[in-house]
Order: sequence, then structure tokens, then C-alpha cells
Amino acid sequence: MDRQAGFLAIALLFLANFLTIQADNVGRIQYIGHTNPRVGGPWSIRCEGLLDTDKVNWTRNGVSIEKEFQDKELTMENDATSSTIRADAAKLKHQGNYSCTEDSDFPHVIRVHGASETSAQPAQNETAPLGNRVIIRILDSNSSTGLSIECNTTRKDQVVWFRDNSTDMKTDKIQFVENGRILTIEKQSEALTGNYSCKHNDSTTYLSNWRLIPKPTAKLPPNSHVVEGKELHLVCQTVPGLGAKVTWKLGEVNYTTSDENGRVKITKDEEHDIEGAVLTVEDVGEKDRGDIYCFVKFTRAGGVIASGHTYLRVKDKFAALWPFLGICAEVIILCAIILVYEKKRNKAELEESDTDQSPDTKPTPNKDSDVRHRK
Repeated sequence: MDRQAGFLAIALLFLANFLTIQADNVGRIQYIGHTNPRVGGPWSIRCEGLLDTDKVNWTRNGVSIEKEFQDKELTMENDATSSTIRADAAKLKHQGNYSCTEDSDFPHVIRVHGASETSAQPAQNETAPLGNRVIIRILDSNSSTGLSIECNTTRKDQVVWFRDNSTDMKTDKIQFVENGRILTIEKQSEALTGNYSCKHNDSTTYLSNWRLIPKPTAKLPPNSHVVEGKELHLVCQTVPGLGAKVTWKLGEVNYTTSDENGRVKITKDEEHDIEGAVLTVEDVGEKDRGDIYCFVKFTRAGGVIASGHTYLRVKDKFAALWPFLGICAEVIILCAIILVYEKKRNKAELEESDTDQSPDTKPTPNKDSDVRHRK
């Protein structure tokens, strides 16, 4: 009996090492599922606390896994308040951070272990692991300073770091200090983004999990030009995979969705899979001239907010016609001037010809009168 109780206690401890419950930082969405499955073994994750307005879209490391559902590699079951995904045989590529919606700020982390690995408790003097909590740091390529992340341990022996599940980090931009306990990036670069984890050689449990992400940005062209009565089309360019939530501001009016009359439409950027990143305004008028902003909140980057700005200039729809009309007016005026000038000149010449008398037309003297006078 005592032996059976001992086996039961060991089994419960073993199961506790593989199953955890995580809550996102707002406490609404919770994850229940495996965190350390073995290669070839089954695993599952259940996402609870969903609302009717939540759109279920499972991602791993910010990338959709829809194709794996289509290929029957993973299965999904949904109900009113939860969504569950399962795999019959774990693969190394299944490792990563899983989220069921963009509103889930705290992902569920799965680490797939080889069949030869055995679970182990933290060695003596080793700090208890942080579990599945992922610490997010932003890499800013424009920063002149470096960035350091630490492994949560007090042991003095060597620490091994993994980047996206690989120990291959051959770059002069990464340095290790204090037997690898501290990883230092001397020059921040978006090329070094990824998931970083650390552990000791004799441990199968990760001590710290970090996610280095590119600096969240939102970009719009500095100026936008639209002919009056035409359609305005803008795309807020931002970093995909960080749970971007986009809102727009036109003048003094904020838009999170399309307006009721359909003149202002907020739609999805299908190319980058970002909801609300496309703004369309129909029948643009002079009243729309002014500042337009897009604000992006990155739910998977600690709620960081970035913004983009453009100034909308509305052109008169007859603007292209005015130069032509100006040229026509100049031609008409010039023709009128020439016509008036020619008319006055012809009139003057006619009057001058009437008053002119030639010397050949003078009257001749009467010879008969001269003869009578001499008699």
C-alpha cells in the first residue's frame, strides 16, 4: 500500500511538471495544457474565457498555424467559451508560444523534448524556473546602446542559451558574461529578434524565456492627395505578428470600425493579416482636408502604442480644366484685339482715300472766254 501511494505521488509530481495553467495579464483568457511534451507524445492546449466578440485564430510565435489544421497535423474543437487544439504526436517544430486570439497578451509556451530526456528537479542552488512566463524586450535598430538579458539562476556553472530552439548564435553582436548567465547584444538589430531561453547543461527545464521583438512602428505617407469626389485608400504599415490593433482618427473623429453610412470603411490588410489596417473613404470632399492618424496598439508587445500621420490634400475636380480654360480665354482675347485693330485700320484707310485729290484732276482754263476778252 505504501509503495502504491509512493508511485501515485511521483505520478502526480510528474504530471504537474507537464501541465500548467496560465492567465493572460488581464486575467480573462486562460490556458490549460501541456508545456513539456516528448517527441511522438500527445499534447493539447485549451484556451478558456472567450467572448462572443473574440475571433479564434491560433498562432505559434505570432504566425498562423491554419495550414497544420488543414493538413490534419493538428485538430481544433471550439465551443461558446473555449477553444482546444491537439496533436497526437509532438514534433520539434511544435515548440513555441501559442495564442488563441489577439486579445491574449500572455501566450502558452510548449517545449518539446527528445525521448531520451528525463524530467528533473532544479539542482541545488538553482533558482526555481520562471515557468512559462515570457519576458518581452524591444530591439531598436536606431538605438546607440546595447541590450542585456539575464538567466534566472544563481549557480556559477555554465549556462546554455537557445535562440528559436537552436544554440547556434555565431555572431559578433552577441556576447556572454558570467559563464553565460548574462547575454549581451552590443548593437541592437532587428536581425536578432526571436525567442531566447536558457538552462544549465544538466537541466531539462528552461530557467528564463525572453522574446526579443522589433520596435513596433506605424507608418503612413507624409502627404496624401485625392481629387474631390474620388476615393481615398490608405494602409497603416506596421509590424505583423505582434497582435496589432489599429484605430484611425480623421480630423477630430475616431474610428475603430466602419461608420454606419459606409462612407468611411475600416478593413483588414489581407497581405499582412492585420485587422483594421486599411482605411477607405468614399466621395472625398473639401471637409476631409486635414490630418489623418493611425494608432496601433501591440497586444503582444506589452501594449506599446505607435502612430502614423499623413496630411490629406483635396484637389478641386476641375483643377485640370482651369489651365485649358485660361489658354482658351487668352486666345479669344487676342483674336478680339486683332479684330478690333484691323477694323479700325481699314476704316481709317477708307476715309483717307475719300479726301485725297490727285494733281492730274485739276480743271483746265476756258480758251473761248480768253479769245473774246482780247477782242
